[in-house]
Amino acid sequence: MNLTMEEKALRFAALFLTALTIVTCASLRYLPLLRTREQEMREERLAEQEFAESKAASEGNIQSQGQSQGRQQPSQAGDGFMSIPDGVDDDELPFN
Repeated sequence: MNLTMEEKALRFAALFLTALTIVTCASLRYLPLLRTREQEMREERLAEQEFAESKAASEGNIQSQGQSQGRQQPSQAGDGFMSIPDGVDDDELPFN
């Protein structure tokens, strides 16, 4: 069975298109899931942004209330520990 170059090219093209059709049909059921996941991620980012904005606004309100009442707010370091004001006894704290 001697095939000419044109016949070989046509068979290759037919096999390629068949394979491409199979892959496309198999992946079509995942496309809505990808869109849903993308939408969920977008909503999650918006929720995190809104939370950060509301947290910053509430911290600003707390600081302005503390300054207007003459109280000093304890500063919080970036390492997760809070500095305790000088007049507070360690025995009064609810944790060790």
